[in-house]
Amino acid sequence: MKKVFGLMVLSMTFLTACSNVDSDGVPRVEDPTNPVDADGKPIERMDFIMKYCQGEDFNKTCRKVKQVERMNNSKGEMPKGW
Repeated sequence: MKKVFGLMVLSMTFLTACSNVDSDGVPRVEDPTNPVDADGKPIERMDFIMKYCQGEDFNKTCRKVKQVERMNNSKGEMPKGW
């Protein structure tokens, strides 16, 4: 019985480590400027944030993607009159 339980724990650990999704259900992203969805398909940053990061303030992937999106939105020309 102990061997079976040990094998179950090892297999669950292995499957969790090999997954490309965090325990929160947020896909892990290598490049936060070009995020991918859970299937590995490219997705826009804002769509990624709306789909996976609602209420996920402490998720590392969400923080990185949100930071890149904020930095990208702050670029641009100064408004007239400044």
